[in-house]
Amino acid sequence: MKKTMHSVTAKIASSLLAILLLAVVTTSFSFISFALILDDGKVINVSGSMRMQSYRLGLELTQNPDKINQHIRHFEDSLYSPAMKGLNEWWVPDHVKNEYNAIIVKWKKLKPQIDINQPNPFINQVPHFVNQIDTFVNSLERYSVTTLNQLAYLGSLGLGSILFISIYIIYLLRRRIIAPLKELMLASEQIHNRNFSIRLNENELSELGVLNGTFNKMASELERVYKGLELTVHKKNQSLREANELINTLYRSSQALSSTKVGKVEFELVLSYLQELTWLQGIELEINDREGQTRHFLSGKLDEENIKVIPLEVEGNLHGHLYWQPVDDLTDQQREFMTNIRDIFTKSIYFIHVQKQSDHVLIMEERATIARELHDSLAQSLSYLKIQSSILKRTMSMEPSEKVAKQRDTCMEELATGLNTAYAQLRELITTFRLSLKEGNFSDALTEVVTLLQKQSQAIITLNNQINTIDLSSNQQVHLIQLIREAVINAIKHAKPNHISINCNENDDTIMVTIEDNGIGFDQNILKDGHFGLSIMKERASRLDSHLTIQSSVGNGSKVSVSFKK
Repeated sequence: MKKTMHSVTAKIASSLLAILLLAVVTTSFSFISFALILDDGKVINVSGSMRMQSYRLGLELTQNPDKINQHIRHFEDSLYSPAMKGLNEWWVPDHVKNEYNAIIVKWKKLKPQIDINQPNPFINQVPHFVNQIDTFVNSLERYSVTTLNQLAYLGSLGLGSILFISIYIIYLLRRRIIAPLKELMLASEQIHNRNFSIRLNENELSELGVLNGTFNKMASELERVYKGLELTVHKKNQSLREANELINTLYRSSQALSSTKVGKVEFELVLSYLQELTWLQGIELEINDREGQTRHFLSGKLDEENIKVIPLEVEGNLHGHLYWQPVDDLTDQQREFMTNIRDIFTKSIYFIHVQKQSDHVLIMEERATIARELHDSLAQSLSYLKIQSSILKRTMSMEPSEKVAKQRDTCMEELATGLNTAYAQLRELITTFRLSLKEGNFSDALTEVVTLLQKQSQAIITLNNQINTIDLSSNQQVHLIQLIREAVINAIKHAKPNHISINCNENDDTIMVTIEDNGIGFDQNILKDGHFGLSIMKERASRLDSHLTIQSSVGNGSKVSVSFKK
């Protein structure tokens, strides 16, 4: 199988070797033949000269007998020359050898007949001898022609064989190598274009067949790996889309339940967001009120079977349940999502309860403050008016006199003054009770209070606020604004200042507020309880869990400082 598999390479190598051998053989034979032909030419020339020399011997015998020996040597030099002796080699045909030897024998017979005194016997034999030499020359010429024909035939055969083998090699190269290589190149381009289904012919029993088989295995492996990668990427994309959808739902749900007031509309909106998830069949939210009532919010449809329940607990207190039903088995992302939804609902419900409790405490505190302020201001004024009205009633029953009339006028003036005072106190209380924090913005609310207070005084009120609203709770904002307002009102009423400055700063985790005026001040050693509304400021400070200090002396103004932790 291995020998057959490498047949193309073997054939090409054998063909190239055959071409080399043919070229060597043809060239060698040509060189040898040319060498022999060159010697044959010499032999023919020498043989031709022997004919002329034979005639000259006959002529010299009659005309110049003295030179006959020189011509005999010259004739024998030609007859026994190396070229002529070469005719006795093995490759020379026998008839050529025999004719050459016959000439030698004939010469040996003629040489003794050369006699100067009797030249006729030799002269009579010369024509026959020359004919014999002519026959020999003709044989040499035919031998040379035959050799040339053989050389031409062998050369043509060699060249034809080389040409045939070359055409065969080209055929093998084009069909068995170039064509498969082109197919391999086209298949490589298909692989580059992600077409891994391409397959090459593996039946070619050659190195290219092995290469095609290896290429097919590689393509199959790449196809398997690529499909695996595509599947993995598809799963990852699907997982990312699902994660993005879950994150978006979490964000919208958290945003809906992060408003200032959360109620039925917000809960139903979040449940509608959850119902948009294709893997969730239905979901129901159950909320337990502190009053023992239970509210239900349902989105979708819940079957009696396969319902999952998540308790909504905070610090060991159960605030409700979350009932939901998935379409199929849950993934890890979906389980984590439901855990986050549970936390969002739990924190929202807990915030509602805490907000209600905080609002209730704040309302109770404000009621206590209102009652105290009514008692400290309007109630005392009304009590004073009641006393004055009693005095006026008693004077009305007395007999008219100048003293009674004077006392009556005094009561009437005090009643008018008391009524004006009570009316002013009532307006201040209404202003105080109308104080609100718009969208929980401490800076805007404080600016609004200072603007209202500025309208009630000729003094210049400056505000420097560096406190961030985020650092204060709603309860802290309300009490801090009321405390600042009370301190400013006290300064306006009693200190008669030209300038009042309010500075609000924060340092790390501490809030610091100072209200300073350049009024007449007061002696703290003779300070009476309830004077300047200090009791109200102390009450506000205690609710802020803050440290309140008041610095003042007669003629040097006053400074109220408040500091507390965030």
